Amino acid sequence: MTILKRVLGMSLVLIGISAACVAAQQPATPATNTVSEANQNSAREVRYRKNIDDLTPDELAAYEHAVARLKVKSEENIYDRTGFIWQAWVHDCSSIDVFDGRAAPLGAAGLNNLLTSPLYVGDGSSPPRLNSCEIRNFLQVPGGTATHKEYPGRCEHQKNTFLQWHRAQLYYYEKALQAADPEGQYGPSTKDVALPYWNFTQPPSGQRYPQAFENPDSPLFDSARTTEPHPKPAASPELLASFIYNLDWPAFGGDEYGTNGGGAIETRMHNGLHFGYINGHMIDNTTAAMDPIFFVFHNFIDYILEKWIQTHDQEQITGTGRDNYMRAEQDDHLLKPVGFDEGSGDPKRDDSGDYTRNMGQAKIYFDTQQQGYAFAGTDEFLPPAKIRTLIDRHQPAGFVFGDNPMSLYSALLGNASLSPGAPFKIKLSGTYEIPDKTIDEQSARATLSFSRKSVNPNYSFHADVYLYPEDIKGEIDREDFRNRYLVTNRAHWGLSHHSDYTLNFKEHLTGIINSLVDKKQGEKRNITVAISGKSESMNIDQFTPPSIQIEVTQ
Repeated sequence: MTILKRVLGMSLVLIGISAACVAAQQPATPATNTVSEANQNSAREVRYRKNIDDLTPDELAAYEHAVARLKVKSEENIYDRTGFIWQAWVHDCSSIDVFDGRAAPLGAAGLNNLLTSPLYVGDGSSPPRLNSCEIRNFLQVPGGTATHKEYPGRCEHQKNTFLQWHRAQLYYYEKALQAADPEGQYGPSTKDVALPYWNFTQPPSGQRYPQAFENPDSPLFDSARTTEPHPKPAASPELLASFIYNLDWPAFGGDEYGTNGGGAIETRMHNGLHFGYINGHMIDNTTAAMDPIFFVFHNFIDYILEKWIQTHDQEQITGTGRDNYMRAEQDDHLLKPVGFDEGSGDPKRDDSGDYTRNMGQAKIYFDTQQQGYAFAGTDEFLPPAKIRTLIDRHQPAGFVFGDNPMSLYSALLGNASLSPGAPFKIKLSGTYEIPDKTIDEQSARATLSFSRKSVNPNYSFHADVYLYPEDIKGEIDREDFRNRYLVTNRAHWGLSHHSDYTLNFKEHLTGIINSLVDKKQGEKRNITVAISGKSESMNIDQFTPPSIQIEVTQ
């Protein structure tokens, strides 16, 4: 029996998703000099991506110089697809206005103003401010200037292409870094730069982040981030390891129809780190990649994907998560991935320079070494035996949920930043009577559900789910209560510039319910969902009460 069933007897389902600066102004390296290998499909030299805390001084200097050079490129021409701003736009600027001729200098002061302006937060947690996808908010557009539309990209979230799309994005970003100053004209050569990663399940080397990102003189610095010291890991290594070793692809990576709101990595780690831990530019999908930490954060998520593939095999990535084309327009002169094919489609626009229609199909990115990179860390993840021991200690055979002072899910979360404890704004309540016989997991399941109406703006929030006896007060502010009765939690990231939709949460609790039948049948249990978040538009009328129903599965 897998850990997934023994731990919680559940998987959480979300139905209804539509789906620094540089010291001098030197000329940027021309994009036409960016390709060093003559044959796109030739064997690649493998560069090893390392934990950023393990970089040598020379490696860190080359990486910082590469990021600084990308910023110079955007200062000289904001439409340079190998520049910092375009690479940030790739994440979620589906359409921008581009000057005919594709030239618009931003300047060092202009770039600094853009990166330090009040942020656009589209989730209702603050008044709408600067939208970085609208060039007129930060770029002089003389009257009569002819423009045309271009389409940098749109991130894939809440579906089974989340991990693959970001892997493709990081591939091209790393190629842009390597092309930033390959000959070392203005500093260390960037041709061998490998994008580092930040293991956010380890205690930070700095006050809250890796030390390299807390140096205000570094091009990696972003003053908008939350800076309050936090010596503990941002996310739980135990919970992460349980996901890697025991979840199948739909539960881990997302459902192909977007009907589960994203897999466990997205909903139980990624989302809460964006809007609850890092914040700043990272709080909104439109501006997230304007913070350089975005790329090392997502690079560790890419390592997580790689560890899952090593554990389960890439053939277990099922459905449309293999063949879909990863949408984004990249510079056509950057070295494309082995096996690249942008498919058929509309003829390329003749006013948009040399670009790719997309980043190729998801499946070409599954073999990282074929694409010229691998991960150097060997001890970033806990071993399976440690997770098995934790499960046996907190949920042994014959356990009754609630009898142990710490539920297994609480134990997996540990003391990481994303554990429950934040003041909640809304408390949803329901009840459930324990049945008189166990549920046959081969043909049925117990499903907890609640929903949030379609709202605009689509705000972010965190949900903690508790199940406890009817005669016990739901004192969520007490740590001992949270530890004993926590069933699961997750974070929903409200994506601006995406359509709003009804959120229908489903949590499979068959294992937990069956543990109660023998000794607690006929007793009632309270269900509490504690909702927390910063949005001023959040209110209880937008949510339905939670309930548990028995669903027939075959």
